[in-house]
Amino acid sequence: MPINFSKPLIWKDGILEILDQRRLPEEVIWISCLTPEDVAIAIKEMAIRGAPAIGVAAGYGVALASNPISAIEVLKNTRPTAKNLFYALDKMKKGIEEKKDLLSLAKSIEAEEEKRCLKIAEYGLSLIKDGSSLLTHCNTGPLATAGIGTALGPILLAKDMGIAIKVFATETRPVRQGSRLTMWELKKADISAILIADTAVGYIMNKGLVDAVFVGADRIVKNGDTANKIGTYQIAVLARFHKIPFYVVAPSSTIDIDCPGGNKIVIEERPKKEVTTFNFDCLNPAFDVTPASLITKIITEDGIFEPQKITEDYRE
Repeated sequence: MPINFSKPLIWKDGILEILDQRRLPEEVIWISCLTPEDVAIAIKEMAIRGAPAIGVAAGYGVALASNPISAIEVLKNTRPTAKNLFYALDKMKKGIEEKKDLLSLAKSIEAEEEKRCLKIAEYGLSLIKDGSSLLTHCNTGPLATAGIGTALGPILLAKDMGIAIKVFATETRPVRQGSRLTMWELKKADISAILIADTAVGYIMNKGLVDAVFVGADRIVKNGDTANKIGTYQIAVLARFHKIPFYVVAPSSTIDIDCPGGNKIVIEERPKKEVTTFNFDCLNPAFDVTPASLITKIITEDGIFEPQKITEDYRE
């Protein structure tokens, strides 16, 4: 990683230390996880979030368990949308069957994601022109991954390479991952960044202030549809209307070739307390689905793909 960032988790002396992202940027607080149940709570309550990061955390959660098979079931029931969680748990289950050392396996999952992030950043960098003004949604930097990030990775690498860029970051309602986490990471990287309300995306696009959009994904399915943080779909629609490239950036561990289309993705419903403190009826989906037809390219550690064709190279 070219810039020194806070990692979202650290394994130390038999304990998984998780950076509580709910407290950032005001406070840097670490949660000590001693059991898989501790890890499950941290994932479910979004102390750790970001598809690659929760997959890595889940791997360590299994390694903490006295009953690893039971731990896998507990961790599976934390957040349903991100494929990376199930990717990591499937690897841990296979490791149990093959009698592998589970801590070593969890560490290898983390190392694998870190390498993927760097390769993703290198491919994504080729799509960034000097002087570009970019828009990103939610948080896809080091805090969300095990490395330099996914959609934020090419942006951070561009800065490190001396490429002039400006970034618009959406606040990302309702829990403000953009305003709290992405802006914090961009500021630490000394990147020119402007925070906007989610509802201001159309305004700045209409003003000609955005050259390209870079977003992450929590699941990429067979037909090229992608699930990402709620609000991504409307950004994709606006980008298409304004003829702005819309790039989805994610590791291959996000790809779900067994799911035929976005309408089959399970969308997580979050508690209404994230949206309102009043006793109102509330719908609070954590994610939405962007059709492949609205995506310009998908970038993984293996290259830059046409959305409708991406899973062809990942079939077993």
